[in-house]
Amino acid sequence: MPDAAAVRSELGIGPTDPVLAIVAALRPEKNHELFLEVARRVTAPFTKAQFLIVGDGPRRAPLEQLARELGIADHVHFLGTRADVPRLLSTSDVFALTSHNEANPVSILEAMSVGKPVVATNVGSIREVVTDGRTGYLVRPGDADALTSRVLELLEDPLRCQAMGAAAREAVVAGWSVDAMVRRYERLIASIFNRKRRPPRPGPPTSDTRLEAEWLSNRMLVEH
Repeated sequence: MPDAAAVRSELGIGPTDPVLAIVAALRPEKNHELFLEVARRVTAPFTKAQFLIVGDGPRRAPLEQLARELGIADHVHFLGTRADVPRLLSTSDVFALTSHNEANPVSILEAMSVGKPVVATNVGSIREVVTDGRTGYLVRPGDADALTSRVLELLEDPLRCQAMGAAAREAVVAGWSVDAMVRRYERLIASIFNRKRRPPRPGPPTSDTRLEAEWLSNRMLVEH
């Protein structure tokens, strides 16, 4: 993958060094502290492992200090806000997201679209995107042991890692491509039109209402 080789060269990462990446604003709810703790643990068996942190925010200085305190500053690359996220992700082996809570994490779709397996906390809508055991792994929020274990499992088994990455890309193409989004818009428009023609019914939300919620969610993804 030419972009991956170029990025590794730019960042001073060796061609076979394991790489774990996260893309998230440096805010408290994203829990980069957990990411750095996992990084510390991963460097024990993988002494040349490298960690990409893409994003910026008010927590940058404290996180840089924490990386130094954990003794992994030389392994961690704080890359700030970037316009070439897919290119950066192409150089990673595994993508991680360590958030306390999430809405619609576009970064997971970006990682999956370039064929990377995901290890993420099971919060918000992440479970709707990542299929545990197929396109990645889901762990309890804040569970450093489980997250580290799953990351190591993938780094220690390149074939499994590649297979999960391929499945992740297939899932994005099937469910989140432009064609798939267009089909969802078509279904939504038809459902809204039909609903407007019928008198309102009392009771719990209908499937039309759920489709409208799905559309709003998709719009957030597109506009993110």
